[in-house]
Amino acid sequence: MHGQVKVKLPLLIAKEAEKKKLELINEISIKLSKIFAFCRSQSFPQFDQDIHGAISDILLKEASFLTLWNFRREMLLSLKLKDGVEQFEKFLKKDLILTYDALKNDPKSYGAWHHRQWVLKNFSAPNFSAEITVCDSALKLDERNFHCWDFRRFVVERGNISPLEETKFSDDLIETNFSNFSAWHYRGSLLGKSLNKDQYLQELDLAHNAIFTDPNDQSPWVYLWCLYSKNKPDPRIIHISFDDSDRILAISFDQVVDRSFLVSSHCFNKDGSAIKSIELNWISCMPSDWSSTWYTFVPSSEEYSTDIIFKVTSNDSSVIEFNISSNESPHQIPFLITESLLNIELPSKSFTKDLVENEIQLINELLELEPNNKWALLTILKLAHFEDNSKLKPYVSEYLELLMKHDPQRCQYYQELKSELSFVAEINKFLAYANSTDSRPKISFSGLNLTNLLHLNWLSIVTELDFSKNALNILPDSISCLCLLKRLNLDDNLIDNVTWLPRLRCLEELSIKRNRINSKQALADALYTSKSIKLVDVTENPVCSSNEVHGKWPKSVKIIPQL
Repeated sequence: MHGQVKVKLPLLIAKEAEKKKLELINEISIKLSKIFAFCRSQSFPQFDQDIHGAISDILLKEASFLTLWNFRREMLLSLKLKDGVEQFEKFLKKDLILTYDALKNDPKSYGAWHHRQWVLKNFSAPNFSAEITVCDSALKLDERNFHCWDFRRFVVERGNISPLEETKFSDDLIETNFSNFSAWHYRGSLLGKSLNKDQYLQELDLAHNAIFTDPNDQSPWVYLWCLYSKNKPDPRIIHISFDDSDRILAISFDQVVDRSFLVSSHCFNKDGSAIKSIELNWISCMPSDWSSTWYTFVPSSEEYSTDIIFKVTSNDSSVIEFNISSNESPHQIPFLITESLLNIELPSKSFTKDLVENEIQLINELLELEPNNKWALLTILKLAHFEDNSKLKPYVSEYLELLMKHDPQRCQYYQELKSELSFVAEINKFLAYANSTDSRPKISFSGLNLTNLLHLNWLSIVTELDFSKNALNILPDSISCLCLLKRLNLDDNLIDNVTWLPRLRCLEELSIKRNRINSKQALADALYTSKSIKLVDVTENPVCSSNEVHGKWPKSVKIIPQL
């Protein structure tokens, strides 16, 4: 794990260890027989001094025996009921010694760490400061012992130990070994959900020092990436749109939210009076109660002589209004669309751009010293997400080619990253255009060699999409975020099924020529369950020459060519 090679024992030592292991098994078996005989004689666990001692002997030599730890806890609880808390805590103190000794023999024993945690939970006044010392000792033996790290988190939380003290502890570990991945991870968990600007800059500086000290060490790079996404902002409304023909009102967020984010949405008349008869029953676009896009049905204009004003309260308490006019064609609110798809998630938006530019400059300085460093190259590509920086665009393809050359085992990952960056760039162009027009725009992603579709919630206002001439072989569940989409072009891809079709509730026309659709029955099933599909073009798919026997085609759908 983490690049450390497992040491093999010499043959003579290995044989001696095997002999001792057999002797231990024989010794444990004798004591287990005694313990199990006692268990069978009891209707429920009773405390017995001899059995308690036998269990201790076994656990000291084989701490991974989870059944015995469980039985031991039941015996101690029965002792508490019979002899009271004072006697119970007397034996709990003994179990602290037992677990300490057991962990010296097996520092990664699930059972021993869990039992020690149980003991502390049942003490009336546990000494958590002493437990920190136990953790320090264990981590000196093995800095990667995740059982100990988990236990330490428990101790810090229960003992109300200052995060500042623990941050200093992580400082010491990191200064001793920059490659201590566990210490970096623990430090990240101590930072909490919010950082002020000075704290954030200090953490960036620490990560920068580490990556320049050893640019090939993965640990500080991962920590740096975590800092980029620290202090994730609350969900933001990115746009609202309305389709008059289907009377669908859709609202999209920049991240997934549950229904509670929409409880503050209401409809009003122009005079400001609430239309109480309109209940906005929000429906998730995803097959769960969490989605980045939600929609609802608005009653037809015939039922209301006046325009409807839809109001929703955003997270900063400002009220966003959207006028659903009975006289205008379908439209969206372009001013709700942000300028860029992804923004770096820093504590304060006031210095976001400056920090991104500083990061880019610093990583480029490192690349001058280490031109083939994959961590630096990857970081530049991550920063390309956060800022619509035209200076980076010429280097993106070059950096991706370098990564695929020097890290061929992860070529597919870099291909996916290239696809995502291309997709995001086109979405940003679309958003900029959508902000400058009152008409519902069309968008084309044709010929971009896309392998996956991400961030589809940003396209939920679109009614016509072109994904032709790409390398798509599957459409994600998030395709359902395109809840107003009416025409979709998927020609010249690698798609072999249309099981996703029913998720596009407004889709009327689908062109999926020259793909790999091969099952007539699966196609028929998808068409029957689709709510609005009227035309499907499957020209030059294997299904066109298939002899498969299937049921009837839906009469409401025109299929090209006729199958």
